[in-house]
Amino acid sequence: MTQGYAKAIRLRRWQSPVADVLLIFSEEICSVYFCIQNDSDGHLDPSSIGRLQFSSAHAVRSCRTEVLPYYDRENSYHSCILEVFESPWLPHALSGIYSEDLRASRLKKMRHFIVAGHDIYHELAAEAYEEQYIGADAADFELASRCLFSKR
Repeated sequence: MTQGYAKAIRLRRWQSPVADVLLIFSEEICSVYFCIQNDSDGHLDPSSIGRLQFSSAHAVRSCRTEVLPYYDRENSYHSCILEVFESPWLPHALSGIYSEDLRASRLKKMRHFIVAGHDIYHELAAEAYEEQYIGADAADFELASRCLFSKR
């Protein structure tokens, strides 16, 4: 079985390397939210939150750890997500699809993404994603903000 390899995809804004990442996953919605860091002073920007909206998401898994299962050794982006190629997880994630034809068709379209935060990462099997930045006018901002900026 192949181990797979990762390639980094640079994010447009600076994701805080010391903040949490929030995953919302259901039959209809798959989003990962993250804190934005100001370029000027390095502090978190509570008025804007990053949202990666995944389409046709089929599976997710998460782990609380500092160690990622994959790295892109060719790129040293400070703010990125990873895409895993030749992923050994994708066939396993799609094993619940009973029709062999449907499973093979979905496997061709699925991509394996990793979104890391501080001491946690989320893996997602999805067809694509859209990088967005939301403010207080977004319907999901309050929930994401409460979860990301809460003090324990």
